[in-house]
Amino acid sequence: MFDSGSLFWLIFLGTYVVCVWALIALSRKHRSPRVAGLLIATCSLLTLFGIAEVAFRIRHLYWRDIPWFSGMAWSDDQELGWAGTLVEPPSASGKKILFLGDSFTAGMGVAMQDMYYAVSARELGASAYAYAAPGYGTWQEALALRRLIGQIEPELIVLQVCSNDLINNYWQLERDSLHQRVLRPRPYWENGVSVQHMPRSGGWIRLFLAQHSRVFHFIFIHEEKLMLRLAKLGWASSIEDKMNADPNLPALQEARMVTEEILLQMKSFAGNVPIIAFMVDEAEPALGILKKAFAAVDIPLHESGIKALRRASQKETFAAFRLEDGVHLNAMGNAVFGKAIAKTIARSESSEPR
Repeated sequence: MFDSGSLFWLIFLGTYVVCVWALIALSRKHRSPRVAGLLIATCSLLTLFGIAEVAFRIRHLYWRDIPWFSGMAWSDDQELGWAGTLVEPPSASGKKILFLGDSFTAGMGVAMQDMYYAVSARELGASAYAYAAPGYGTWQEALALRRLIGQIEPELIVLQVCSNDLINNYWQLERDSLHQRVLRPRPYWENGVSVQHMPRSGGWIRLFLAQHSRVFHFIFIHEEKLMLRLAKLGWASSIEDKMNADPNLPALQEARMVTEEILLQMKSFAGNVPIIAFMVDEAEPALGILKKAFAAVDIPLHESGIKALRRASQKETFAAFRLEDGVHLNAMGNAVFGKAIAKTIARSESSEPR
């Protein structure tokens, strides 16, 4: 049995051998110059592809420590689409809090002890557990909760929410977005079941090629970056443009209903453990729609963290609290955000009936 990587390279080598053999056979008969020209061009392209592939693998081996025969594993979790990272406290003491989120909770290079969940735990005298991955939507976070709740047994679940979750939760929106372009299969909640989709048309073929070829991986990654840049410049149309022009877009209302269903599933996974949610941005119209979705299922969605960052930005520059990408929080931003949500959690707990 061949794995998919072996199949890819067998196809490549088989095509190359057939091309060279046909070229040699034609040259001996001195016929079909057009076909010979096509074969020469094909063999040349395949040769250049092979040279580029070797060059990328040498570069990855010596500069990025990626093994020569390793594929670019983009789909490494059958249930979640791609695996997140579980962060556990150095020592468990006090109340156990499980934080779930996307890249804002994954940290993007910020040290674990400087992350907002660690800051909040210190403020509350609690133990913070965090599970996150860049690009996660709410359904992936719900599936992660189902997997982890018996292992961690948290006493509180904190859900970090980003405005793009609305798009990530609904395939019909994500497939038309140039800002949320994902090359990996994502689980979506559809008609009461979890199903896997590629957000791009032809995505499974692209995934196969990108997993097994460093050249295609490079091409597809930079194609996504190019399309994102064009969308930001207004030179390419993305679903976000339609959302901003028409907040009552039917697909947005459908995404809200799907998000409500996902949140209800999350509550069922949590059982008697309370869930509290925090926004990390204020992008409209997604923020208003997410507020309605959370209110409909009785999960508190707070903006205290983002409001604290806004107040802090009046004293310092906006960039002082962000990483170089201008979006994610640096250590200073995490400190402000973490202290603000710790106060909110403390207030919510003090107001609960005893």
